[in-house]
Formats: sequence, structure tokens, C-alpha cells
Amino acid sequence: MNRPVLRLYGLVVVLFGVLVVFTSRWTVFEAEALRDNELNRRELLQEQKIRRGTIRSADGELLARSVAGRGDTFGRRYPTAALFAHVIGYSYTTIGRAGLERSRNDELTGRRTELVSAFESILGRSEEGDDIRTTLDARAQQVAVTALRGSGHRGALVALDVKTGGVLALVSEPSYDPNGLDDPVTFARLNRDEENAPLVNRATQNGYPPGSTMKVVTAA
Repeated sequence: MNRPVLRLYGLVVVLFGVLVVFTSRWTVFEAEALRDNELNRRELLQEQKIRRGTIRSADGELLARSVAGRGDTFGRRYPTAALFAHVIGYSYTTIGRAGLERSRNDELTGRRTELVSAFESILGRSEEGDDIRTTLDARAQQVAVTALRGSGHRGALVALDVKTGGVLALVSEPSYDPNGLDDPVTFARLNRDEENAPLVNRATQNGYPPGSTMKVVTAA
């Protein structure tokens, strides 16, 4: 075999090796990052076929549930509307996710390993997410919303259980109704409101200068 043929053969082997390495990198080592990328709509479209789990407050009030849509897809509904909007968030294929709908997406979609998913598919089991019960208290949330709205100011309010650290209430004002937020006109209108910024969770997304830390010592 002459040298030009050997060189060509070697080049093909090297290129094939590079292809295998990068394909393995994207499909194995960086698969989770690609899956969770906000620009990857394939995951969102696939999850439409999964009945997401419910989200409830600590006292049992229903905060988010799934409803049957067209074909074999499901949509999301939020019975308390704007009351828990920022802490619960939303989940739509067109605008993505926010709040607990985003941070607890794996549990809500019942995400399993590929092997378990394949096994359940063979057994004919339908895909359903796990239900979540939060530490949020519906009455505390309502009191917090009423107090903050009554002040006439934009801002945030968070109440914690001093013994467990659990979040009892988390409010950001102005708020919004997550139902129907996937409507392009509604989302665009809220997104353009830079003065009130209702889509911004002021409790977790804004930075504030600390107040007098000695007040805690004085109060104690």
C-alpha cells in the first residue's frame, strides 16, 4: 500500500475518532446540560405528554394542577391565580418555566433514568409526575399579600418558620395571574412593563442593602 493511501486512511481514522469523542461528549457527558438548556424546546414539548404532579400548600390548598389538553397533551392551571404566582411560577412550552415549576421540574414530571423509563414503557405504564406539598401556608400568604398591597409600595415579603427554616409565605408585588400567561399578547404586555416589572420575583431576583443588623439583637 502506497503512502498517499496510508495517509488518507490515517486521516479518516482520526476524523472518525474525533466524531466519536464529540458525539459521546454531547450524548453522555453533557446530556443533562443540553436537556435543561432553556433554548431546547424538545424537552418541553415531550413533557406536554406527562401529567405533571400537583403542588399544594402545607394546609392542603391546591396551588397547581394539570388538565387534559388536545390529543394526549396536558396543560397547567393555577387555582389561586396571582396569590402564589411568584413562588409557584408557571410552566408553558412557549415561555418556559419559573418558580417551583422550574426548580422542582424533575419531581413534577416524575423524571426517571433512561433504563427505568424504557422498562415502564414496555409495561405500558403512563407517565405521571410526583405530587409536591410545600411548607407554604395559605393564610399566611394571604395576610402577607394584603399587607404589602395595602402599603401601596412595590416590594417583597418573606416569612420563615424559625424552627425549621421552612418558607411560610413569599410575596412579590406587583404580581400577575399565571393562568393564560402563554398568550403572546398577555406575556408581551407584562414583559414590557418595566416600571412595575410584575414578572420579576423581588424576593429572590433583586438585591437590597441590608438594614440595621443590630435591630435583631435589640428585639431579642
